Amino acid sequence: THASRLDLILEDLLNLARLERNKSEIFKETRTAGELLLKAVQLCQPLLDEKHIEISTSGDTETPIACNAPLLEQALINLIKNAIQYSESPKIALEVQAAGDKINITIQDFGVGIDPEHLPRLFERFYRVDKARSRQNGGTGLGLALVKHIIQVHQGNIEVQSTKGQGTQFKINLPKGA
Repeated sequence: THASRLDLILEDLLNLARLERNKSEIFKETRTAGELLLKAVQLCQPLLDEKHIEISTSGDTETPIACNAPLLEQALINLIKNAIQYSESPKIALEVQAAGDKINITIQDFGVGIDPEHLPRLFERFYRVDKARSRQNGGTGLGLALVKHIIQVHQGNIEVQSTKGQGTQFKINLPKGA
């Protein structure tokens, strides 16, 4: 168990180092927001089934995004897995909004929420809101740091809003694709 956990941490650290080193050199292709979300949800489906959680997708899913699809899918997977882990509701909502030359992808859970004092540090490496629960579920403390770096190499940003006892919303803001 400890060896597997160490392997996960090393892999996440290597991925972070690669992202930091190659900020402007990622390969990009055009995909729709819907394609990216569908792939991420499919890869999370066993966890969704295990916890009996439904995901709804709405909005401008046909909007193109110039992206490195595997990287952006990984960011979406990390956010969806977090939503599954901390959800106390049988639903998670994904929404896509196109606005001008930007696209916003929102991942909303209806779970335990996060205390406001944790929000500024949420994207730091190894920072965990609930250390016992994260460790128990196999988290490395690097998932949200990876998400942030993936979004940044796509010239975007990510915001988080949360209300204790009502859930958490992550909003990814990206440039549209061609």
